[in-house]
Amino acid sequence: MLVEGIMKKLLFVLTFLLGATCLLAADLSLDDLIKKLEASKSQVKDFYAETSTKMYSDIKFNQKGKASQSEQKGKLWQKGKDKTKIELLTPKRLIMVRQGREVVTFDPVTGQKMRSSLDDDDKKQLGEPTGEFTLERAKKIFTLSVRKQGNDYIVTGIPKQQQGMVGKMEIYINSSRWLPDKIIIYDLQGKKFGESKMEYQQVNNIWVLKKTYSVNNTPIGKMEITMEYSNTKVNQGLDDKEFEVD
Repeated sequence: MLVEGIMKKLLFVLTFLLGATCLLAADLSLDDLIKKLEASKSQVKDFYAETSTKMYSDIKFNQKGKASQSEQKGKLWQKGKDKTKIELLTPKRLIMVRQGREVVTFDPVTGQKMRSSLDDDDKKQLGEPTGEFTLERAKKIFTLSVRKQGNDYIVTGIPKQQQGMVGKMEIYINSSRWLPDKIIIYDLQGKKFGESKMEYQQVNNIWVLKKTYSVNNTPIGKMEITMEYSNTKVNQGLDDKEFEVD
């Protein structure tokens, strides 16, 4: 279903952005980068925010297709590496919980549950892995390199196996807070078809997401997603029960 598909894509983006924190200088080895990433990421034990998501799409699945706009209100919880919960409040109640590689989608109105494994998506989309996307995992999928641009850094990833339409990924790192400001995805011909931009805020002296903007261009149209975070709380001691689906 479209809503579940969008939520799953958001789950990937959020997990990556909430986990990506410290990518350092180009003269460091990749293993050093990973160690610094883990050290910085450990500052955030858990995360909660209320979310407002606006979506626009002019993708046409048939000749009668029309552009559409929608807005969703929800809540987001994150704990450690492997626990994420997204609760969609409007326009439809829906809950998605990830624990490790397992995702449970729950409709609180009908009581229907659907279980899936993120590994299934990984096999289909090498260039768009879901779940926890760390540099350690990225090493298995991409050939990574780092270069300096002014005071900031760009991490470039080239897929080791050409599957799907992804030819290259670039992550732009702001050196003033060691967080990604932008992620660009290129197709096999070097044309940009996906981009995400991030804005941040400080909570308890820790930089966390304030706003994200993503756009995906396809041969049949474009999809834009803007997500804003409010009432953000960091390291409040979330209980594991928050990630259980009744």
